[in-house]
Amino acid sequence: MITRSSQPREDDARGSIVRMTARGRAAIEAATPQHVETVRRYFFDPLSHDEVETLGVLFDRLLSSPSRDTD
Repeated sequence: MITRSSQPREDDARGSIVRMTARGRAAIEAATPQHVETVRRYFFDPLSHDEVETLGVLFDRLLSSPSRDTD
């Protein structure tokens, strides 16, 4: 489902390049509807509309936090 090649850079042997195969892509696409339903059922359905709105505000704040900036 993936192909892997050795090091991505000559000067850095710590990593590898991983590419998804067509079969891997098909597996992800097949799993997506069930995954979305499960996330909705366990994460969003228990919350009220106002709670979901609050969660969105909190996530926006976290994503815009200066501590996320890296040098």
